[in-house]
Amino acid sequence: MKTQVFREALEFVANSPKTARLKAQNFLVDIILFIAGRLTIAGGAASGAAVQDNPFTILKNIALKNGSTALLNIRGEMLKMLNYYDYGVSPVEVPVPSGDIGVYDFSGMLKLNVQMLRTIAPESLSLEMWKKDDLLVELTFGTVEDLVLGGDRTKTLSAVTVAVSTNEETSRKFPYPQYPEKRLSYQERTLASNFTGEVKFEIPRGNQVRRIQVIHLDGAARANLADNDRIEAILDNSAYPVKNQWNALYNQDKGDYGLEVLQKGVLNLDFDESGDFTGLIDTSGQNRSFDLKLYPAVASPQLRVIKVITEEIIPAPPIAGV
Repeated sequence: MKTQVFREALEFVANSPKTARLKAQNFLVDIILFIAGRLTIAGGAASGAAVQDNPFTILKNIALKNGSTALLNIRGEMLKMLNYYDYGVSPVEVPVPSGDIGVYDFSGMLKLNVQMLRTIAPESLSLEMWKKDDLLVELTFGTVEDLVLGGDRTKTLSAVTVAVSTNEETSRKFPYPQYPEKRLSYQERTLASNFTGEVKFEIPRGNQVRRIQVIHLDGAARANLADNDRIEAILDNSAYPVKNQWNALYNQDKGDYGLEVLQKGVLNLDFDESGDFTGLIDTSGQNRSFDLKLYPAVASPQLRVIKVITEEIIPAPPIAGV
C-alpha cells in the first residue's frame, strides 16, 4: 500500500541549507519537492537574463542524507533532466521569463526518486527508512542571481518555500531481509573560452554504475555538443580495460551503446538498456578505475560548463537459498 506524507515547508535563506527529517517505518519511494515564490524586479537601466531551467536553478544542492552521509546528491536543474528521463515528460514549471521590470510568480515540482525507474523491478530499490539512524532531506539554496543573472536592476525575492512530501510504501511484495540501494552524485567542470582537449571525470569506485547523464552549457544556455566531439567511458581493471567510445551525436534518438539525446544539450549513457541490471558497470575491485572523458573538438568563444550525473547501485548482500 502506498501513502503520501507531507513533511515540511522549507523557507528560502540565501546560500544556506535547510533540512526536513524523515521518520517512518515504511519503504521510501520518492521525495516530492514543490517550489514556489515571487521575484520583484525594479529600478535600474539594464535588465539581466533569465537563467535557463529556473526556478530549479535556485536549488544549488538537493540531498537525501543519513546523518552526514549523502545517499542521493544533485542540483535542481540536473534533477529536472533526470525527471525528464525517468517519467518521459518535463516537470511542471512556471519559470521567471525575463529580467525586465515586473513582478513574477514562479513555481515548479520535482521528484527525487529513490527507486531505479525504467527497470524490470523498480520497487526492489525502495529505501528501508527504519534502518537509517537520521534520514533527512537537505536543500541548499542559492541566490536571486540563480534566477536572473546580471543587470543593474533591484531583484527581490519573497515568499519562497519548498514543500517537501514523500511517497512511501507500508509493505513490500518481496520480504527480503535487505535490499540494494540507489546512489546519485554529480560533478561539474567549467571550460575556458576556446578550449579543446580532454575533460576527465573520475567516476566513484566501489558500486555498480547504471547510467551517466551529461549536460552541456555553452554560455548560459544548454547546447548540443558538436558532431565531431568525442565521448569515452573507460573501465580499467589493469588486465582487461573496457572502452566505449561515441561521437557526441552518434544517433539523435538511440545509439547502439545506449547513447540517447534526451533534450538539447543533454546526453544519457545507459549501460543497462534492458533494465534487468545485467549491464551494470561494476567498479568494485582493488585496481579498477572508471573515467568518463570528453574531447570537445570545436572551440567556443564562451565559457562552457559540463555537468555529469552518475546513477549507481549498492548491491544488497547475497541471500542464502535465493
